[in-house]
Amino acid sequence: MQITTPRFRKKLLLGAAAALAASLALVGCAGGDAQPSESPDVTLVDTGEEIDQVTVAFPGSLANLYIGQESGILNYNLAATVQEGLVGQDADGQIVPALAETWETPDELTYVFTLREDAKFQNGDPVTPADVIFSIERAQDAEASPGISFYLANIDSVQQTGDNEITISTQTPDATFLVNLSNAGPWSSRSRPSGSSTRAASARAVPCSWAPAPTG
Repeated sequence: MQITTPRFRKKLLLGAAAALAASLALVGCAGGDAQPSESPDVTLVDTGEEIDQVTVAFPGSLANLYIGQESGILNYNLAATVQEGLVGQDADGQIVPALAETWETPDELTYVFTLREDAKFQNGDPVTPADVIFSIERAQDAEASPGISFYLANIDSVQQTGDNEITISTQTPDATFLVNLSNAGPWSSRSRPSGSSTRAASARAVPCSWAPAPTG
């Protein structure tokens, strides 16, 4: 057992205080002379050419690639890199088209989305209304998607109402529905659930196992 006398304890405290003061003084001096480094000017040019491969580095690892199961910031960053939802948000926070090229609200409980005809999975398969419906329904499942199901808790039904059209009905009027859908709605990715032939077009908050996203 180590015994510390009051006098020795006082010396320890004084020594620690002196060391802390010295370190703070050094930090202050260093901070005063340090100059922020300037970032180099970079001009991004869209040549229109297809890119064969893109490498993205993340500052941490992921336990699950499906954001419905693990919805941390890195999961969302990864989903935003390789998946696309029915709608999205621009830099000003405005709702913009994504997998859905247009949408209308005939009443305060109904949203009718027209899907882009050129939306495809990475393997070239077209994204269909059935893919989107599967993704939304799984995203609503609190067991399958505990990280995102609350976003879509107000949905009453999702139906295919045209060759390239789906209609979502909500239980109550919801002014934030499209915003929630951009955060947790259907993002298109490639996946086949066990025992099913339906592809999943998974969205930010959409369910499905990990898969490549659509192009186009």
